[in-house]
Amino acid sequence: MVPPVRHVSSSSVIPASADVVIIGGGLIGLTTAMFLAEAGQTCVVFEKGRVGAEQSGRNAGWVRQQGRDVREVPLSIESLRLWGETSRKLSNATGFAVCGSLYGFRNDAELQAYAPWMARARECGLAFEVLGADGVRRIAPGLEREFPIGLFTPSDGRAEPELAAPAIAEHIQSLGVRVVQGCAVKGIERSAGAVSAVVTERGSVACSRVVVAAGAWSSLLLRSLGIRLPQLKAMVSMAKTQPFPAGHQSSIWVEGLSSRRCADGRLSIEHGGRYVADIVPDSFRYLRDFLPVIREQGKDMKLRLGRRMLTELGYERWWRRGGATPFERERVLDPSPVAIVDAVGPTLSRVMEGYDQVRYTDRWAGYVDVLPDAVPVISHAAAVPGLTVSTGYSGHGFGLSFGGGRLTADLVLGRTPIVDPSDLSLSRFS
Repeated sequence: MVPPVRHVSSSSVIPASADVVIIGGGLIGLTTAMFLAEAGQTCVVFEKGRVGAEQSGRNAGWVRQQGRDVREVPLSIESLRLWGETSRKLSNATGFAVCGSLYGFRNDAELQAYAPWMARARECGLAFEVLGADGVRRIAPGLEREFPIGLFTPSDGRAEPELAAPAIAEHIQSLGVRVVQGCAVKGIERSAGAVSAVVTERGSVACSRVVVAAGAWSSLLLRSLGIRLPQLKAMVSMAKTQPFPAGHQSSIWVEGLSSRRCADGRLSIEHGGRYVADIVPDSFRYLRDFLPVIREQGKDMKLRLGRRMLTELGYERWWRRGGATPFERERVLDPSPVAIVDAVGPTLSRVMEGYDQVRYTDRWAGYVDVLPDAVPVISHAAAVPGLTVSTGYSGHGFGLSFGGGRLTADLVLGRTPIVDPSDLSLSRFS
């Protein structure tokens, strides 16, 4: 099921040239275009399907700083600030609100797993609280019975995935950015090794700078340029409940449950740690890169061999024979949710007060693009002058999108970056 992402009108005209071409109409590509347009650049965004139809419109809607990898903490702080600034500018068309994030733990050992994050947060001046049972109950009554220890960041936020990308797409078009939906990029042309044009199914656009922000499709596109990016897909199943007029306002994560209150009073829920990994040709191509992840997180991962293998074997045939690209043949990744999401409602009813009758109104699934260290690449591609990569956000892209887009724009423009990008370099996978 495709979540009801709001429709966006877009251009059908392919310009002859642009300062920057952005490949991918998710939040990363759109926010990158926004910051570039604000700096006076002419930009075109190409989306092979619909704006926000893949993971930008299928995620949990958390805008959090809490619990990030220590390399992401400065970016998450800047991103939340930019979420607030932009949402105020757009009269909150994204549904952004500050709500706080609460993680619940059974014992001190579980809390201590977040000690590196807490140390990094203190270094960056980010305020958080370690709560006892009374503090947990104040935020989420009933949760303290199983999870008497809490980690709470009051400045964390939330937003509505079905609204955010369309709102940014409409805004950037008012700034002069051309957004073209239903138009796949077939390849990137080079002259003397550097970017010279982007070839789409409707024609070419001359340019000297390109941003690849294609989410789960980035590795395949980069391979056509001889760039290796070890990226796989993890399928996450989610659901929305009926509205609950009362109940927790902060976003909640405990083992077996992730819950965010939506603007309409419903709850967006997922298991909060379990996912499906389809076995595909890239699983073998990048097996060595992901072996440490499999060893460490194998219990949370369900491997599955099925139709996805056949589909992506077709990608391999395209590499050998040419013709229509996978980007044209598969416009939107739209997997079906799996039964693991069914257990989340009973968990919510058991651990929190006021949720005795949980009924699902919507279910869906999405493919998260993941890298071996679960930290994004926001980096120039040294092998191809003029090419910048912003992908692999590993399930963190919604919350990090404004910071990620701003950092990407900084790199494209060659200006002082909003945060130090050295830990996010593509070269770490070389």
